[in-house]
Amino acid sequence: MVRSKHQRERHGELRTRFGAVRQTTAHRSLSEADLLTLARQAAGVHFGLPPESPLPRLILNMPYLPSPRLKQIAYDVFRAAGATNEESKVVGDALVEANIAGLDSHGILRIPEYVRWVEKGLVTAGATMSVVLETDSFALIDGGWGFGQVMGRHAMRLGIEKATRFGVATVSGRNYCHLGLIGDYTGCALLAESNDVFRQSDLHRNPP
Repeated sequence: MVRSKHQRERHGELRTRFGAVRQTTAHRSLSEADLLTLARQAAGVHFGLPPESPLPRLILNMPYLPSPRLKQIAYDVFRAAGATNEESKVVGDALVEANIAGLDSHGILRIPEYVRWVEKGLVTAGATMSVVLETDSFALIDGGWGFGQVMGRHAMRLGIEKATRFGVATVSGRNYCHLGLIGDYTGCALLAESNDVFRQSDLHRNPP
């Protein structure tokens, strides 16, 4: 879809606003009027509709659930698919947090895709990360074709630990599936007050 300059500017403004709205309303319900206002603004950006236009049926019929409920649903789905407790929580929480941040392409719409990967054997539930090569400030990890969000967090913890001890660290990964939202990992370093810089350049599997 090609947007005009004005639409692109409005899209950026609305993404910033929606991110703030989602953060502040994650644990309470918006009024129907507020939801309709936000939906009309989104429709104007994504469908090129003026604010007074009737909303697409998809938007009007969209259910709205609080983030804790969504995280529980995601957890239950992954557990039913055979994922461990840790995998189900880490992956489910990561997907919902991506929605809250306004990055829906990396949000809960990925759940059916991930479940299909597990069913096809493209993701190994219960996989463990192994360090196959290591120095004081470097490590190469193998994810055993496990969930990328789980392996990515293990790798970041290892990198932060090394950077804290030796001032700088590089951790490379291989053999894992979709990492999810890359910004999550720089956030991990930020919360740890580490100077790590995350760059994705690795061998992973993103099944068709």
